Amino acid sequence: MHRLPLFLIALAVLAVIVGCPKKEPAASTPMNPQGVAAPEASAPNAAQSGKIKVTAYINVTSGCQASTVDLINNLGMDHADLVDLEIVNFGSPEGERRWREDGLDCMAILFDNGKGPSPALKFPARDGKVKTVVFFMPAGFSWEHEDLEDAFKAMKDGTLEILSEEEARKELEPQQATITTSFKEQSGKGQVLIGDAVVITVDAIDRAQAAEKVLAEWAKNPVHPSQVQVETKDKLATLKVGDATVIEATEEDAKAAGVKGPKALATQWAEAIRKAIVTAVRE
Repeated sequence: MHRLPLFLIALAVLAVIVGCPKKEPAASTPMNPQGVAAPEASAPNAAQSGKIKVTAYINVTSGCQASTVDLINNLGMDHADLVDLEIVNFGSPEGERRWREDGLDCMAILFDNGKGPSPALKFPARDGKVKTVVFFMPAGFSWEHEDLEDAFKAMKDGTLEILSEEEARKELEPQQATITTSFKEQSGKGQVLIGDAVVITVDAIDRAQAAEKVLAEWAKNPVHPSQVQVETKDKLATLKVGDATVIEATEEDAKAAGVKGPKALATQWAEAIRKAIVTAVRE
């Protein structure tokens, strides 16, 4: 077992807000949820229309975020008098280009009331307490669907605050967390854990042990969930943290796990690691 020293995670907000565009991109092309350029429209910007511009950058093509896409579309229609909604599908070539040009590297929902886009909002939650939420990465990491619903309700009630970078820094300081990575053998398989959560399972014991060592080394420095990535080549999918390779998912691994292909399995591992890190910070 490796107990990692205290490390800092700026839970989405600091890294994201710094990476978000500080102004509307020039000559940007609106796209529909399929990532296809929408017909030109005379939609004014947030300052001109008096509405809040909501831009949701989501990989619609993958289908993994279908429930989030439905929720955002419904909220956009229900609050059409308050918001101008645009969904950028970065699962399409055109959507990915727009997503990259706008300075992002993961799913994000940005809100702009004419002072610049931000993923950080402050609003009363349904329990009556005021909370600050960063709408970055998929639901289940730093936010939940009910947070988005509460934010739109606050928008309607006039109690929503869109935080600037400076305001967000004051609200959400980087948090310290002590987490552990460990390895165990279970029913002849090797498992890698972060805390109590199993994040990787493979048949080969030595591969699981090697993967655990890479994760332990990676987390000695400040980490962020967006550093966990999956790269594909030929019939392999490589799980990486930063520049370090954690493990490669093979066709055999996918079959053993009952998953359709190496990419799907490596993506499953990546999501489990991201969620385990965020959970550690929350606790």
